[in-house]
Amino acid sequence: MDFYIADAKDSLFTDGKPPIDTVEVVEYDNSWTETYEKVALSIKSELGSVTQRIDHVNFTAVPGLASKPWIDIDLSLHKQYYRRIYR
Repeated sequence: MDFYIADAKDSLFTDGKPPIDTVEVVEYDNSWTETYEKVALSIKSELGSVTQRIDHVNFTAVPGLASKPWIDIDLSLHKQYYRRIYR
């Protein structure tokens, strides 16, 4: 399974404009949870003990709620790893 990994130039916070002109909101899709679980497992297998938490966040994480069809994931690292990275 292939996943889209956001490019920094796609971000509102780095480029100052949305990466797309319109946002489509769709009915809840049961596959969103399955997709999150597959991606989270992939992240965990790549990063291993570096990860503290991997959470499915925002609207696709709420069963029954219409949303834009993008899976949002919040990744938290253990302190000893990000301290090493940002020194």
